[in-house]
Amino acid sequence: MSSGAVQALRDILRAFHHGDNGPIPDDEYDRLIAGDEVNRILRETEYTPPKRGGPGFREPDSPLFASKHKEEISCMTKIDHDFQGAHIIHGDLLHVLPTFPDQLFGGIITDPPYASGAADQNTKQRSTAMKYTSAKEDNRLPDFEGDAKDQRSWTRWMREWLTEARRVCVPGAPICMFIDWRQLPSMTDALQWAGWIWRGVLAWDKTNSRPQKGRFRQQAEFVVWGSNGHMPADRKAPVLPGVFRQSMPSGSKRRHQTEKPLEVMREMVHIVEPGGIILDPFAGAGTTVEAARLEGYPAVGIELSAHYAGVSRKRVTGADTPPTEADHARS
Repeated sequence: MSSGAVQALRDILRAFHHGDNGPIPDDEYDRLIAGDEVNRILRETEYTPPKRGGPGFREPDSPLFASKHKEEISCMTKIDHDFQGAHIIHGDLLHVLPTFPDQLFGGIITDPPYASGAADQNTKQRSTAMKYTSAKEDNRLPDFEGDAKDQRSWTRWMREWLTEARRVCVPGAPICMFIDWRQLPSMTDALQWAGWIWRGVLAWDKTNSRPQKGRFRQQAEFVVWGSNGHMPADRKAPVLPGVFRQSMPSGSKRRHQTEKPLEVMREMVHIVEPGGIILDPFAGAGTTVEAARLEGYPAVGIELSAHYAGVSRKRVTGADTPPTEADHARS
């Protein structure tokens, strides 16, 4: 897709949605969509305009069209029910999830930002490196976004993406989300508000943690898990543990500030039935997608950070170059 076509599409959609004096009427929008020039641009960009107000509708100034995150507008591997392999999408999950068809994924395994690494709101605004790592400044890994929300905003945001995530999952699909003790109640609320069935909490024993004299160690984090409706007892998945014991990656093996152990993720992905496509909406360093690939599952990751999208893409595909149009076509 040419850069001129991208700009033309942005200009056309801005006119469609806003006009000169605010949003234009639905009938005028439909008439403009049917125009010859518009259809030529749409064919070139392989973009299908959404119906006004429908679930695929989004404003042209949203990150899907232009943002500092440079979301992959038309350079995305086609993700459909025939997808195989491993792929990382650089973008905001709230804009990427609506592009997927219904009942595509066999399960979700993810590690969203906890937004809890602080005692008060002022401290919460500090960089994630300052909140979650003790590395010296010269050795710090890049920060990640989405961790500065207060609890109410975080819970609402979680419910929003979880609602759309349920649409793109097959009935009975499992979901597993890492969290700490502070946000555990909010996560279980958001999960249920979005329509998922909450099925329990797993423990990840990190085996080491900062000692606190006169207090218990904060040695564990948790995994809230549930399902998209009824989960048959005879589904093709093994008996899995309720506690995982493995230390965090360290040294040169650590690619992300809050990276989870590959060994844990390789075991956890088996909650998804064989052949099911696994989705990780917060790919980070790509650990979930890499674990799925190693265990024989197709998997898709979404990552907001350009840096970590590159890290995870290189990890799961071996490619350190940006995706090309020949490689990718938006579904």
